[in-house]
Amino acid sequence: MNVFHKFAIKSLKLNRTRTIVTIIGIILSTAMLTAVTTTVSSVQQFLLEVTEKQNGCWHGIVSNISMKQIEEISKNKEVEKQVSIQNIGYAKLPQSKNETSPYLYIGGLNGDYESLLPFYMKEGRMPKNENEIILPASLETNAGVSYQVGDIISLPKGLRVLKNKNQLWEDDSYISEDDETFVESGKTAYHVVGIYLNPLYDQSMSAGYYVFTKSAKDAPDYGGSVYVSLKDGRKTADFLKQIKPQKMRGTVADPLKDTNRMYLIYSGNASGSVFRVLSGLMGILIAIIMFGSIDWKLFFDFSQREKASVWTFVLYRGDEKAASTQCII
Repeated sequence: MNVFHKFAIKSLKLNRTRTIVTIIGIILSTAMLTAVTTTVSSVQQFLLEVTEKQNGCWHGIVSNISMKQIEEISKNKEVEKQVSIQNIGYAKLPQSKNETSPYLYIGGLNGDYESLLPFYMKEGRMPKNENEIILPASLETNAGVSYQVGDIISLPKGLRVLKNKNQLWEDDSYISEDDETFVESGKTAYHVVGIYLNPLYDQSMSAGYYVFTKSAKDAPDYGGSVYVSLKDGRKTADFLKQIKPQKMRGTVADPLKDTNRMYLIYSGNASGSVFRVLSGLMGILIAIIMFGSIDWKLFFDFSQREKASVWTFVLYRGDEKAASTQCII
């Protein structure tokens, strides 16, 4: 045991009360710092999980583009995971009680949709081929049309077309029978394999209820949407900037690009007001805890002792100079 250890132990024994209070203070300060950082981290994780369940885990989306361009985006080296939704067409829903949504929008899924998109099944499972389909639970509660898992449904399938022959898709709300026409291309039978709970989009203004099957390789290219998850989520904005989406011929809607902003913020890949507020609050609380952890009495006592030592040294040096002067004389 060296001299410093002996001196420390001796000081601790001579000031037992102060030693006990100091130890308790260290324990409380450490506990409070841990509580603050854990609470902020838990809040951030909670917000992230809520966002994942509501919007999914994707970083960016490009919609209303051709399937050829979707394939090019999906093969980009910066893309880690992707989900494409192919526009297959619409099915007439004559029994619908919702006059503004008289159709079923049929989308073909491809890619990592089970991990990136928030599909939560009320019953059944996801489709495995282009002959299977899943329906939204809102079809029964909102449109008054009821189907069960295991049903085979055969509905008129086709496209929504304006008088100028331009196609309408889900970014285009239902207009009226006078302005848009349903052009039937035949009937397709689907096997209902699941009912999903949550809508992927705000369907209040949509012309059709979203139903999903697997994408069809030999189907006409009516375009679609692609969701991407990048290897580095912080580069999402730059990645979308470099994409030059081309408008599809014969369509009304323009190509759109967007980010899953709240997911990027809560996952630490973007800055936002909520994240800044949490970080600022954590910083303030930590500063208060650190300020309150200082033994100010001991600090001021130490300062006074240091000040006294300085004055003693100054006086001593002054006396020494005076003595030297006397000797010279």
